[in-house]
Amino acid sequence: MTDASVAPTATTTATAPQTGSPRSAERARVDAIARAAATAATSVPGVHAIGTAFSRTIGTLRVGPLTTTSVPGVRVDVQGGRVAVGIGIVAAYPEPVGRVADEVRSRILDALKTEGSPVAVDVQVLDVHGPFDPVQPKQTVEEALEPASVRASRAAAARAAETAQRARSRASEAAASASDQAAAMRDRASDAASDAGDRVADARNRAADAVSDAARTAAARADDVRDRASAAAADAADRVADAAGRARGTAADAAARVADAGGRAGDRVQAAAERLDEAEPPARTERTPDAETSSSEQEPAAAADEDLEDVARRARELAARADAVAAEADDLAGSASDADRGRTGR
Repeated sequence: MTDASVAPTATTTATAPQTGSPRSAERARVDAIARAAATAATSVPGVHAIGTAFSRTIGTLRVGPLTTTSVPGVRVDVQGGRVAVGIGIVAAYPEPVGRVADEVRSRILDALKTEGSPVAVDVQVLDVHGPFDPVQPKQTVEEALEPASVRASRAAAARAAETAQRARSRASEAAASASDQAAAMRDRASDAASDAGDRVADARNRAADAVSDAARTAAARADDVRDRASAAAADAADRVADAAGRARGTAADAAARVADAGGRAGDRVQAAAERLDEAEPPARTERTPDAETSSSEQEPAAAADEDLEDVARRARELAARADAVAAEADDLAGSASDADRGRTGR
């Protein structure tokens, strides 16, 4: 926004002392005008600062062909009996920009009424400081009049302090992060050690359970083997006793049969003898004595021989059966002995 106004001619208090070279006197007058303009602009409500941040740092503002002054954001030119002032401002939201610019121009003209030359003021609104901008306080008169070199030094110092603060913050954050990571690693290591301990304890318990189960299984199998061996031994003993009883019965039966056969054989022999006695013929018979005697003697003898052979045969059969029963009893006794050795482990 550009507007030029001419102030009435008057004598100014901003005139530089009349000493030294004309150039230095002119420079002093320009700086005095710039300071008066900056002071007037700063007093306007709605003006946040003079010049932009960049222009306030380097002390330059391009407002036509005006001369740079010692006040950042303000340029002054004195030529041909006229004074031209260019000033850049930062308006404060929500003040109306046009009204603020007009008030700045009016106050600068009032401040430069004492100048002996016509004055033209050009006001440029370079920026608006709003609620979303970084928080910055309103610029004071002292800050507005501060030389650019001092302001640059202070800005550099502020930037250095801010950089150092950011570095400290980052270092603190890095240290906190490292501490958190170390704590997390310690926690993970502790959890891993605890988990390993639990696994070892579980493995120990499972091994103990396996050994206990194996011992119980072995004991149960041993008891089963002993029970079966005892049962086999008892069964073998029963079979041996049964075989012995059967052998004794068979032997007794054989003895009884032998005795019976012997008795019957004796009876037959006795009968044969009696028949021989009864069969002797009288001496007066006409048949040949030798032939009759031989025939009657041979019949009882043959019958007795048959009876004796039958008795001997039955005796042999009974003896064979007794031997078979005795062999079976021996086999059963051997089985019982083997079962007993397996049960006792000897």
